[in-house]
Amino acid sequence: MTLPKPKIVFFDWDGTLVDSFGFLHAAHNYARKALGIPAFTLEDFAQHFGKPREMLYVKIYGDQGEEAKKHFEEYVTEHHVSHLKPLEGAEEVLQLLKHMKIPCGVVTNKKRAIVEAEIENFEWGKYFDVVVGAADAANDKPAPDPLLLGISRAEKGLEPQDVWFVGDTENDTACSNAVGSKTILILDKEKEAEKATHILGNYDIDLHLPNCKKFHEFLLQYA
Repeated sequence: MTLPKPKIVFFDWDGTLVDSFGFLHAAHNYARKALGIPAFTLEDFAQHFGKPREMLYVKIYGDQGEEAKKHFEEYVTEHHVSHLKPLEGAEEVLQLLKHMKIPCGVVTNKKRAIVEAEIENFEWGKYFDVVVGAADAANDKPAPDPLLLGISRAEKGLEPQDVWFVGDTENDTACSNAVGSKTILILDKEKEAEKATHILGNYDIDLHLPNCKKFHEFLLQYA
């Protein structure tokens, strides 16, 4: 399968380039312990992973949402640099795109200052021209606003069809579809069958691959 070569590639961050599931699970359990709420199991937390931040706090903490956010961000601020690791094959993808002179950006629902610190820790700043974080745009993903802002900040006179957006959640595919960009889903349907079935059945997906290593192999045809 081929797609027209992109003029820019935007990536989601957590779960797409970075393995943050365990870290975010721990951060929420830190907040839950502080509030006297039973801890999430991994299975419980998996149902909430990737949801918009503001929606998530309301859904799982109710009227304790603001206090939960304070404890959660306290944990994240202290541990986020040391506890995250890149997903296998992620840097190889970024290296290849840089070699092909295709600019890249990040569009995430995580606060930009936190993401930029994580990028710096990985020494990945050389790969990204644009970073859009939570609350940078009028609305976070799944709204189209943050991706449109990223396209605008790239200042390359881009049309939506020139853009690839790579992500692993419904937030990402909904955002990309709303913009009209090429939608790349990185999700292992054998490990996450229910999630993959839902996304593939409800959104236009231009390319679906199980992991970054397979995405790297796909990109080699353009090199």
